[in-house]
Amino acid sequence: MKKEKGVIIIFTAILLGILVSISLGLAAIFTPKIQLVTEVKNSVGALFAAESGLEWCLYNNQIAPSPTPPPPVMANGATYQLTPADCSGSTFKSVGTFRGVTRAFEVTFQ
Repeated sequence: MKKEKGVIIIFTAILLGILVSISLGLAAIFTPKIQLVTEVKNSVGALFAAESGLEWCLYNNQIAPSPTPPPPVMANGATYQLTPADCSGSTFKSVGTFRGVTRAFEVTFQ
């Protein structure tokens, strides 16, 4: 019996090491997937912002209301940039940005 003293401590240390290595392995697998899902969510926000800018340009070019309504402002903090800024011409581009992700649309019409 005296020779077996301390065996439980070694057994516990080995078991704890196995559990820690399994946890670190799972974290290494799932962390990139979670980041990818977050980027996809932000990408959708950027796409919607870019589309809102294009819709505003198309509305102003097709309907030509007087006075021209102000450009839309995104409630979620997304932004967009129009080129050209006044939507003149037959080709214009809208670049939407949301939480560091940027997406763009370009429209040409006749």
